[in-house]
Amino acid sequence: MNDEKRAAVVDLEGADLGQPQTTESEQPTTIPSPMAIMWKEIYADKLALFSLIFFVSMMVVVFIWASQLDPREALRLNLPTRNSPPTWELNHSFLGSDVAGRNIVPLMIIGARNSFLLSLMVALSSSVIGIIVGLVAGFYGGQVDNVIMRFIDFMTIIPTLMVIIVIVTILDHSVLNFGMAMVIFGWIGMARSMRMMTLRQGVMDYVSASKTLGTRNLVIIFREVIPNIMSFMIVITSSSKA
Repeated sequence: MNDEKRAAVVDLEGADLGQPQTTESEQPTTIPSPMAIMWKEIYADKLALFSLIFFVSMMVVVFIWASQLDPREALRLNLPTRNSPPTWELNHSFLGSDVAGRNIVPLMIIGARNSFLLSLMVALSSSVIGIIVGLVAGFYGGQVDNVIMRFIDFMTIIPTLMVIIVIVTILDHSVLNFGMAMVIFGWIGMARSMRMMTLRQGVMDYVSASKTLGTRNLVIIFREVIPNIMSFMIVITSSSKA
């Protein structure tokens, strides 16, 4: 009996009581980045993953095909072949021609490329501006939120279509200028939506705890707030592109 007690005392003395005992399975937790959360949610939804693959594949085909076409040749008039029906014969369009005799397939591919470029430029630019403005307004609140929202209210009352027409008329008639004119007003809806979601997240306990611990505001926004509203940001950005 005494030998067992001595062995137990020796074991306790040899153990490091000051250090917490950890197992090999315990690993330090890391906070996933917003992009990692986005890809995880897309990968979990098979329909969303298939839609993304199909959309990217279609864009690649359209851009490669459009790069091989000559816009001047596609717009060249050919009155003898006007309103020709679809056919599979060689040197003819399988979709036919329009009233000016132009092949419909090159026009469709070039138009699809321009539509993709315009929608991507407007959607991404408007989303970036709207997300930044909405996050700042919703997170900081107070006078910052008041000033930003009054500016958004002023932008809302401006006749959007009229201003876009004036800008495109004054500047060169190009896709870039038209896209820039649309971005001027396209971020307003995104900013309002992001402000609403940020206000909801700002009253959560995890944000209050981070502020109490002295975490910087930018760290809270990028590490805490954005990952929790990433799915909402994806939906809003996708719908704005559509």
